Amino acid sequence: MVNFNILALALVFTGQSLAVTTRDHVAIRSTAAAWVEANIESLPKDYKSFSGYSLTYRKAIFHRLDEPSRAELWRSHFGSYRASHPNLTPEQNKVLDDVTAFVGSNNLTDDAAKQELARAAEAAFGAEAVEVVATLGPPIDAGDSQGNPLMKRKPLCICSTSSDYCDGDDQCRKGPTSCTQVEDECGFAWSYLCNGLCYAN
Repeated sequence: MVNFNILALALVFTGQSLAVTTRDHVAIRSTAAAWVEANIESLPKDYKSFSGYSLTYRKAIFHRLDEPSRAELWRSHFGSYRASHPNLTPEQNKVLDDVTAFVGSNNLTDDAAKQELARAAEAAFGAEAVEVVATLGPPIDAGDSQGNPLMKRKPLCICSTSSDYCDGDDQCRKGPTSCTQVEDECGFAWSYLCNGLCYAN
């Protein structure tokens, strides 16, 4: 995940502007949603095709898929991660086994179970947990950013205060800058309300 505080400060000091403003991002999200509706009968359901889209499009696609297709994407994601990391510890393999079983169980509304799995993922993977259980597909890049605490316009929320996957020591908080909440696009298995922004502690 991009540390938006550092990115914004770097851009201010270099005199550059952010490539994607909040208004631009809303337009991109609208374009993604329109594309999904226009292609509703042929949305990518296999992980390789799905992963070829930007994060904004992946989220729009994901939310229009049925539960079995969503679960299969997460299972494929966990399998892909395992295949690309052959030297996982026993603890990491257990977490991957547990989250794979969980996403297929249709229990994504069980907050206590999600929080327990999230804690296990964070303990086993550290900062990389965000790539494992909170980003479906390739890692997020700056072009996918959904908001910036230093923008004058109200940004879209990019994290969940209930399932926090901000970088390093950063913490997901509401305010002092408010943001526009986004349903079920943040946190563990994209199943939490995005209601905050990442701030340095």
